[in-house]
Amino acid sequence: MTQRAMYRRAKRYRLRYRPCRFDNRKRKADKRLGRVLQPSVKSPPDNTLNWLIRLNKWVPITRVWVETAKFDTQKMQNPEISGIEYQRGTLWQYETKQYLLEKFGYACFYCGVQDVPLEVEHVIPKSRGGSDRVSNLTIACVPCNQAKDNMPVEQFLARQPEKLAELGRQLKTPLRDAAALGSYLNGLLHGIELLGFPLGTGTGARTKHNRDQHGVPKTHALDALCVGELGGITGWPKATLDIRATGRGQYQRTKNQRTGKKNPNGRPVYRSRHYPRTKQVHGFQTGDMVRAVVPAINPRGNMPYKTAGTHIGKVAVRSSGSFNITTATGLVTGVSHRFCRIISRADGYAYHTKN
Repeated sequence: MTQRAMYRRAKRYRLRYRPCRFDNRKRKADKRLGRVLQPSVKSPPDNTLNWLIRLNKWVPITRVWVETAKFDTQKMQNPEISGIEYQRGTLWQYETKQYLLEKFGYACFYCGVQDVPLEVEHVIPKSRGGSDRVSNLTIACVPCNQAKDNMPVEQFLARQPEKLAELGRQLKTPLRDAAALGSYLNGLLHGIELLGFPLGTGTGARTKHNRDQHGVPKTHALDALCVGELGGITGWPKATLDIRATGRGQYQRTKNQRTGKKNPNGRPVYRSRHYPRTKQVHGFQTGDMVRAVVPAINPRGNMPYKTAGTHIGKVAVRSSGSFNITTATGLVTGVSHRFCRIISRADGYAYHTKN
């Protein structure tokens, strides 16, 4: 995402100046999820809803059970918390800056100077994904704050490893995963109801009770089997089909590649690497499942083929017509398109079986 943003900026400033379009665009709520979500948070519930539709075509779905799990964020940060402390946050009876001043002894954390104007400083800059949580804030004097700017703290404190270690003890576990779960869970429930499936919800305690009652080991797939009401389980010790979203390639047709050389300023030199304009080569596309039957001898020159045999797997195409095939046992390189036959077209998912 950072590289794509860099390409957009270069295109905007080098060719002709154009204001950023992000500020004058309004994001609309997703019709299925009923809310505005970031693309990375929107992807998991979208995949779930798409697979509900696909599975319902093969086997009628009578009911969908969803485990409404939640993270105890205070317990994640402080495992010893109990009692009335649950009702008091980190800033109970404090303002943010006053809390930080007392926490760091009214001195700049980086240089230790006192009796000068101090500012609130983001340890991980917001431009690098840092948040406004108190655990990501410290106190710094104006010169240190300006010198650090948006530099990574590891680079800024490279000559002060003891300071860096002390700062690491001040930081706490990030709660991005917990926030993401809370963001898309309600949207997922809303989307299932819109699709018309009967919906039921269960708790993690109920899932654990069903698992213990039927003697089922703890795995992700079998946990999903034990959510909600459960009359019985038969034949569960079987291989599980693992489905992962892999996408359908990328729109980017150019990529920078380091050449190993340096310019007079000492910076590395890059060159542009161009991808084919068309994704299909001889009727095949990267991600397709193929079956390749390679003969032992080349009839044209009576030379043996190094890739002789039958190979079944996912293909990666090349403009030369010599493909790579990823099979269950490994990667087979240099298989001609003449020996490949389509089993199924790429649908944006990868399939594997797990015991």
